[in-house]
Amino acid sequence: MGKLTKTELVNNIAGPRAFTKQAVEGVLDALCEEITDALSRGESVSLPGLGTFKPTHREARMGRLPRTGEQTEFKASNGVKFTAAKGLKEALN
Repeated sequence: MGKLTKTELVNNIAGPRAFTKQAVEGVLDALCEEITDALSRGESVSLPGLGTFKPTHREARMGRLPRTGEQTEFKASNGVKFTAAKGLKEALN
C-alpha cells in the first residue's frame, strides 16, 4: 500500500484537466487553510462525498508510561476526528 504525496495529487488533478499545477496547488493550500481555521474556531467541516472533520478536545488525565510503568500526567490537547462519507466508504469496499 503506497502513499500519495501532495505533488502527486496536484499532478493527478492538473494532468487530465485544463488547470495549471500552480492553480491546483493554490486551491489545495487554501482548502487546507480554511479547514484548519474552521476547526480552530470549534466548527465542523463537511465535504459531501468525502466526509466530515470535527474538532475534538481531550482533558488532562493521569496515565502510565508503557516502558517504565511510571505514572505521569498527560496534558489537555485538541485534535481532529475525520468521519468518512457513505460514498467514500462504499468506494473502498
